[in-house]
Amino acid sequence: PFGFTVPGGVIYRINNPANRSLTWELTKTKNIGMDFRLVNNRITGTFDVYWKKTEGLLDQMVVNPFAVAISPTVLGNTGELTNRGLELSLTTVNIKSRDFSWRTLINAAFNKNKITKSYNERSVTTGNAKIMEQNLQGYAAYAMFAYDYAGLNNMGDPQVKRADGTLITAPYVTSAEDIIFTGTSQPKWSGGFSNMFRYKAFDLQVNMVFNAGHVTRRDVNQKYSGVNASYSNFHKDFADRWKVAGDELKTDIPSFVPNENVSTSRRSVYYYILGNNNVINASFIKIRDLTLSYRLPKAILDRIHCNDLRVFGQRGNIMVWQASK
Repeated sequence: PFGFTVPGGVIYRINNPANRSLTWELTKTKNIGMDFRLVNNRITGTFDVYWKKTEGLLDQMVVNPFAVAISPTVLGNTGELTNRGLELSLTTVNIKSRDFSWRTLINAAFNKNKITKSYNERSVTTGNAKIMEQNLQGYAAYAMFAYDYAGLNNMGDPQVKRADGTLITAPYVTSAEDIIFTGTSQPKWSGGFSNMFRYKAFDLQVNMVFNAGHVTRRDVNQKYSGVNASYSNFHKDFADRWKVAGDELKTDIPSFVPNENVSTSRRSVYYYILGNNNVINASFIKIRDLTLSYRLPKAILDRIHCNDLRVFGQRGNIMVWQASK
């Protein structure tokens, strides 16, 4: 409890309410798999397909509004989740000779999930509440919701389009129906691709990883009022903000309004910050690590009474491709 002193005694209120109904998540799984070896074991691998159903999904639940608690939520069993997917692991010996060999290892996974039941569903009634929700009935887990951004008006204030097609700038008036689903922050596709080359005493290993099918929010400026531009750090996008009438035709970055009360009463800058225009494709492929090594000759190793000694150089996190900057 959290307490504070008042005349005549001490008042306590609950900071983190208990949930005595909290139980473990329960996941039921069905799986079909296949192992295979081909071409004299030059190609080996496994392939699996699975179906999973999770009951008692753990997440933050909205507590009774009449409860005397500081926190509006408590960890609870909020609903049910289904997962469907496949996994592949493949190893190939592409070339194998006395002085040179090349081996490849591929692993890939695909997953599609859906929240089939959510006890938080009835608490999401406003646009602001839906924007903050990640697990909502009928959508994928880790869903990302956004305002349907419609650019700036002639004062540099951000606008959003409502479900009925009307444009608004006034804050705190959007409904859950006005919010659009933009994807999930959890990759649908993930995996790795490794190649190992050997030439006499030299070894080269290249390990690549990839994630695809998910989205993220773009890093944007957060300050548009209430601070002095001379004493604050701003995102570089701030330089491209709306400044004079007509700028709404060439930029979608809101104007700066020094008076915070004026800004918050007439607009919501979160219409821009959390708009669908700032939700981007997060897919990427990168070289996680690249290693070149040299094994010292046996004659030298024998002289120094050593079984194995290698010299190597390594480089990591080399971006090969990214869907968005």
